[in-house]
Amino acid sequence: MENCKGFPCGVLAIDGTLVKIERPHDYEGWYCCKGFLAFNVQIVMDYTHKIRDFDIRPGSASNKQIFANSWFGQNIHQILPCNALVLANAGYTLMFHILTPYLENEIETVLERNYNYILSSTRMVVECGLGIFKNRFQIFLKPLNMAPRFEGD
Repeated sequence: MENCKGFPCGVLAIDGTLVKIERPHDYEGWYCCKGFLAFNVQIVMDYTHKIRDFDIRPGSASNKQIFANSWFGQNIHQILPCNALVLANAGYTLMFHILTPYLENEIETVLERNYNYILSSTRMVVECGLGIFKNRFQIFLKPLNMAPRFEGD
């Protein structure tokens, strides 16, 4: 990503997306923060829109929870070189390999505002990649049927 937007050492971007589902029999925990039933899908993507990792959890799981419980989140220090950075939104926790933006009410200098702008414009690769993914696999644009399928139906 560094070559693409100029963010030093940015190698991956991470984000979550909600995929609507129809109401399953056991629906507790599937409601997302936006009030509908969903899967929360975490995608880790490089600048070529290649998905490098993903994790799927119930809609009630936050980005921080998904990251903490994902294989990628638990192994990030072994996977990435010391100087490699993953660019994330404010839904994630700032850590050694993860960069997040300053919150709007915390910005005090022009440098902090510029940092947010460059981080945001660089991590747009994952936003665009999610759009490409959902457009390519349009089944994800409508609620998925969660009813079990049985032979003979």
